[in-house]
Amino acid sequence: MKKIIILLLCFVGATSVFAQQLTGSVMEYGEDEKKTPVVGALLQWKNTNIGTVTDISGAFSLPKTKETDTLIVIYQAYQNDTIAIKKDQTELKVIL
Repeated sequence: MKKIIILLLCFVGATSVFAQQLTGSVMEYGEDEKKTPVVGALLQWKNTNIGTVTDISGAFSLPKTKETDTLIVIYQAYQNDTIAIKKDQTELKVIL
């Protein structure tokens, strides 16, 4: 019985760790009206130092925080965008 309880607690703990990530991509429309990845966009939780930068494919992964639900997207060629993230949201696609 103890083994089952321990395994159950480990599973719940591992699941909650993965659920605390926000993943997604940042894209823009190119001159040919096709979506292209935005490389180097900064995504940061408002009023925190928790953030990340998009990779070569425009993808990002960011740990969620209990401090705020507001995400700021910053990229040099665009005005900053502020997005409210729902508590259970784990994926975000941004088009600048």
